[in-house]
Amino acid sequence: MKKIVLISLFIAVISYGMVNTEKLRMNIDQTGISGDIELSFDVTMGNTEYARLKLEPNMVGRFEKHLLFWLNDLSTTWKNGDDFINKGYTHLRYNWDFAPKTSLELLTQGEFNIARGLESRFLAGAGFRFLPLKRDHMLLACGLTGMFEYEETTDGEITQIPRGSTYLNFSAWKDDKISFSNTAYFQPSFEDFEDYRIMDEAKFAVTIFGNLSLTFTGTYFFDSQPPEGIKKYDFSLENGLEYSF
Repeated sequence: MKKIVLISLFIAVISYGMVNTEKLRMNIDQTGISGDIELSFDVTMGNTEYARLKLEPNMVGRFEKHLLFWLNDLSTTWKNGDDFINKGYTHLRYNWDFAPKTSLELLTQGEFNIARGLESRFLAGAGFRFLPLKRDHMLLACGLTGMFEYEETTDGEITQIPRGSTYLNFSAWKDDKISFSNTAYFQPSFEDFEDYRIMDEAKFAVTIFGNLSLTFTGTYFFDSQPPEGIKKYDFSLENGLEYSF
């Protein structure tokens, strides 16, 4: 199913290094390619007190037991009448369903986020995804991943560390009219367990008429050791109109 988000309003927008692919996993059992393009305007508070225009094209393809995700985000921010790009990422993830309810996951990601003091971040990793529950209208999934992370701050500080990533997702939908998805992530450093990140994202969508839906999304992000001068947490609320075909 392809989706185009027509209108979206954000309040207190988040900025973080975790990318949620679970929101694209519903209705992808059949072979083929689908995706969504989100264009939104938002007003932010907290670490990023700007007006921002965001473009977020995503794509997912299933080929029998193989699944490929490509997610992107690019934001243009206005501050004091000037415009500049201060945030973006590209994320590529591959799944191989090699056993019932078990998948191998490979992933790589590149990112920058000036508002959070991040000049650049690159990571690559591998792990497993498990599907303990799947019914016609709901699923429960979890994943365990190990990855290597390279990070450079805007102050020139460079870190290279191994990091773990675990997630738990619950999704439910009914007759393409109502859907809900919640995903929680935990990412500790293997070198320092006091260095960790937490994210939780919940999305609810209800069909208004035809292919037009109203969406509500809330996201919380916490970084125990952010760059100097950056707050440890961010929170966002999003309301949007979504057209699917």
